[in-house]
Amino acid sequence: MVRRDAPPHAGRRARALPPDAMLEQREPTHARTFRLAGEALLFECDDERVMELAAELFSRCGPPPVGGEPLRLRVVTHAPDSPAPLAARPVFRTQAHLFTVVLGAHDSAAADVLSGQAFAAVTPRLVADGPRLQQQVIAALALAMLGPGRGYVPFHCACLFKGDRGVLLHGPSGAGKSTLAYAAARRGYRVVSDDSVHVGGDGEARTWGLPWQLQLLPEAERFFPELARLEPRLQANGEHKLDLDLESLFPGSVGASGPVGPSLVLARRPGGTVIERLPDAEAKALVEPAWPWQVGWTERHEALLEGLLERGVYRFASGSEPDAMVDALDAFMEGPWD
Repeated sequence: MVRRDAPPHAGRRARALPPDAMLEQREPTHARTFRLAGEALLFECDDERVMELAAELFSRCGPPPVGGEPLRLRVVTHAPDSPAPLAARPVFRTQAHLFTVVLGAHDSAAADVLSGQAFAAVTPRLVADGPRLQQQVIAALALAMLGPGRGYVPFHCACLFKGDRGVLLHGPSGAGKSTLAYAAARRGYRVVSDDSVHVGGDGEARTWGLPWQLQLLPEAERFFPELARLEPRLQANGEHKLDLDLESLFPGSVGASGPVGPSLVLARRPGGTVIERLPDAEAKALVEPAWPWQVGWTERHEALLEGLLERGVYRFASGSEPDAMVDALDAFMEGPWD
């Protein structure tokens, strides 16, 4: 019989492959509850540096909500006898309610996105590469658990707001979402995310992100000379990009959540800038959730998506000059939204 005071995962003591080849008996030495969107995230680990990296991601999101079952993410470190190199790029896989990340023979992670439980086993080599552990393991697992299990709708987009008005910026990789987000931050906008946004939460729907880090292609320095001193870093998609901490560059330029507003679909267009509303059929085809799961889509998700589409979807066609795009965005934000 399982003791009433035992943790939720406890049962018969694991004796599979001694000496703890499965890392089942590795106990965390550090634990802290953070806010992730409108949820609480219990983060456990056995390495102080890993906890510091988690705190860099989540501690600025505000105090965790009280009540309810938290999401759980445990990271354990281990030093194999024959270390293997890290893969150049992570491999992400989904199957039903399971999500896995593989970065090498000894560095991998998995999450049950419905139950809100995640686990990673990592080597000191990955811990030493802090940004990679943050983005490709900790953030990837945590954000994956928001969708099917907690009712949020994820989008591959950027999100900006000013005052009580916000917009989502959609478009494929390379469309200019991050560049426009950075240019807008320089001009007084607040950034919720430049790449991944979740819409949801209890009560009125809001946008949620982890806005502390923004990635730009190295070519962005031709628009923003202050970026010339930065060195590009290899990202999860194999591209080399500049990593920026927006809050340190422009205090007050980030927000972990913001109001839900219209969607702007970025498109290249020589000459001037045009923002025009799209017909409903085209809007639905262009504003699609980033939903790789075979399970978990509910009436709540559908209602959030429909509510977002009702706020309007617009084509934002412009050239490549970021400041001119921010001028057009200013006019759009201040004008009436039909």
